Amino acid sequence: MSEELIPDASGKKPVLEAVLKSLGQLTEVMKSRPADRPKDKWDKVNALSPFVTGLIVAVVGGLFTFNESRRNEILKRQEIAEGDRQAAQDTVTKEHQARILELQTIAQLMPYLTSKNENSKQVAITAIKALSNTSLAIELAALNRSPGTISAVRQIATHSTNDTDRKLAQAALVELERPIEGPNKTLLKTEEGDCGPEGSGGDSVTNVLKNRTDIPSVFHDEAIEVLKTLEVPEVNIRRDIWAPRETLKVSSLGEGRAIRVQGYIIQTKRESSTSANCESRHYVDWHVYIGPSSDIIPQEALIAVAGPRVRLTHPNWTLERLQKIKESGLLVRVSGWQFLDQLHRPQIGRFIATTWEVRPVLRIEFFRDQSWLDLDETTP
Repeated sequence: MSEELIPDASGKKPVLEAVLKSLGQLTEVMKSRPADRPKDKWDKVNALSPFVTGLIVAVVGGLFTFNESRRNEILKRQEIAEGDRQAAQDTVTKEHQARILELQTIAQLMPYLTSKNENSKQVAITAIKALSNTSLAIELAALNRSPGTISAVRQIATHSTNDTDRKLAQAALVELERPIEGPNKTLLKTEEGDCGPEGSGGDSVTNVLKNRTDIPSVFHDEAIEVLKTLEVPEVNIRRDIWAPRETLKVSSLGEGRAIRVQGYIIQTKRESSTSANCESRHYVDWHVYIGPSSDIIPQEALIAVAGPRVRLTHPNWTLERLQKIKESGLLVRVSGWQFLDQLHRPQIGRFIATTWEVRPVLRIEFFRDQSWLDLDETTP
C-alpha cells in the first residue's frame, strides 16, 4: 500500500508574514490620520434627508390610505342608506297595495256582510279572514254583530291553526257573546202617528218587552215540547207591579233567553188592536202557531208572535208566504226572545197550550232542498 503525500507549506510562510506586516502598517496609518472636520448644518441635513424623505413618504402614504378608507366607508354607508331607503319604500308600497286589496275585498263582500242572511254573513267574515287578515275580519264582525258573524269568529277561535289568530278570536268572543243590555226601546212611526215602546195604556213594562227589536248575538235551540211543559208561574197579570220574587222566578225559568224552535206551521192569525201597538188597527201582531208535528191542533201548538216593529224591516214576511209554507208541509225554524205572556194564563188548556211564547220573532227560515233558507231572501 502506497503512502499518502502531505503537502509542504513551509514555502508559503514568508508570503503570509508579508501580508500580516502590510495589514499592520495600514492600521497604523489609519490611526495616525487627523480627525474629520466638524459637520456643518448642510451635512446634518444631508444626513437626515433619507430619514425625512422616508417619513414624508410614510405620512403621505398613510394619509392617502386613510382618505381612501374613509371614502370607501362613506360610499358603503351611502350604499347601505340607499338600500334601506329602497327597502322602506318597498315596504310602504306593499302596505299600500295590501290596504287597497283589503278595501276591494270589503267592497265586494259588503253586500253579503250587511244582508239579512246569517249564512251569508258568516261566509263573508270567513272570506275576509282568508283574503285579508284575521284582525280585519274580527273588527268587521264586531261592527256587524249578528249570529252569523259571531259564528264565523267562533269558528276561527276553534279551528284556526295559527295560534295568534286563535287567541285574537277568543278574546273578541268575550265581547261579542256578552249579552246585550235589553230590551231596547223602539219608536213605531206610522201614518197613524207615533207609538212609543210602552204603547198606550195597559201594562207598560210588558209592552216594552213585546216591542223590543234588539237582535242577540246567538240563538239557543229549544224543543217545542220543552217550552210547552215548562212551569207557568202564578204571577200578577200586571208586570209593572210585580214583586222582586215574581221577576226573579220568571227570569229563572228562562224569560229573556234568545231561542230558536223548529217545527211545522199549524196556523197563522192576524190579531186585533192592542195597547202595545197603541190600539192601531193596521199595525197589529201576527200569531204563528208552531207544532212539533203537522197533525196537531192550534190549541196544542206553541205561539210565536211577529210584531209590526220587527216586520217593518222584513218586507218579505207576509201571511201569504207563511200560509204557503204551511200548505207545503215545510219544516220551519223561528228565532226570537223567550217571553211569558202572563195575561193569558187562564186560557191554558182551552185556547192555548202555554203562555210561554217566542216573542217577538226576529228570524224565520224554512227547510227545502236539504238547506235552511231565509224567508227574507227566498220565496217558499
